[in-house]
Amino acid sequence: MKKNILLLSILLIGFALLTNSCKKDDDPETKTCNLIKSDTLDTDMGLVFTVVKTGDANCTKITYSIAGSEQILTNPTLPWTLSASGEAGSTIALTADATTTNGSISISITGNSASSSLSLSESCSQYND
Repeated sequence: MKKNILLLSILLIGFALLTNSCKKDDDPETKTCNLIKSDTLDTDMGLVFTVVKTGDANCTKITYSIAGSEQILTNPTLPWTLSASGEAGSTIALTADATTTNGSISISITGNSASSSLSLSESCSQYND
């Protein structure tokens, strides 16, 4: 009888360990995203800076600069867009700091002039099952 109880106890403990080891993680992974795009303009052009998100992405900061004039937006509402003008030789930049568990964040700078165009983009995503 003691042998059966011992065997049953070992089986129950083994079953408990097995089912516990197969348990899915309750805390999904959160990804930190630090997106950066910059360039120097070859010609005067109209520019469009854009930051968009999908899912639960949370953008904590957007920084953009044109010709050394930097602006910082904290906890911006997305989607965010800014139209501006840039002069030849000036440096432009767009950065975004964000986190996501099930979503994405994307930044882009587009520009057009009579003689050229510009298209810069970067994105970051994380999806947990």
